[in-house]
Amino acid sequence: HLEQVASQVFDKYSEAPVQAESATAERFLKTENLEKISSKYDPLDLVKKGGTSPIDTQHRAIVSVKDYLENQGQVEGRRLLDDFFAPPYGWSKDTTRYIVSAMLVAGIIKLRISGEDVTVRGDTAINSLKNTVGFNKIGIALRDAPVDPDKLLQARDRLLSLTGEQVMPLEEDISKCVMRHFPDFQHDYAPLPVQLENLGLQGNERAESIQESLAEI
Repeated sequence: HLEQVASQVFDKYSEAPVQAESATAERFLKTENLEKISSKYDPLDLVKKGGTSPIDTQHRAIVSVKDYLENQGQVEGRRLLDDFFAPPYGWSKDTTRYIVSAMLVAGIIKLRISGEDVTVRGDTAINSLKNTVGFNKIGIALRDAPVDPDKLLQARDRLLSLTGEQVMPLEEDISKCVMRHFPDFQHDYAPLPVQLENLGLQGNERAESIQESLAEI
């Protein structure tokens, strides 16, 4: 009887029916190549290995957190953990932190930390999400204008053709690749506008010379 009642009271528990390890959120954020992450640190299979998008944004757990934030607006981390620990969810707080970490990587949410918005994983995000103490103090909200996934794919493909480097279609990975290669591109191709202008002037002079010769004929 209790089992039947529990399934009714916690009817969304099946969306995240795992007890993630305490370090899962931190390890998820620190993994550079998410396609190689072990199931131990991705127990809900939120990473879409081999897919066009690295995170399964249609996973039921992610959709539930997204719907919650759409209704609540920005919420304190402590409140979010408590709400998803209570009915109808009953999720482990460590599991909820891991889900939020995946949503940050996917570009769905932003963190409010010490008065600043954080939208990508990095030391600031990792330190705030790696344990419940840090998580309790931050604000969490949906991003106002997340980057179109199709645009990220286009950027990834263009970087591959320009640099030969395969990167994940994530904002931070694309940004890091640009920072590695584009300063050299800017240096190498800086003289190009002047060279093209000179070629254009030479071409115009040749065209004028030909026109004068034809006029004489």
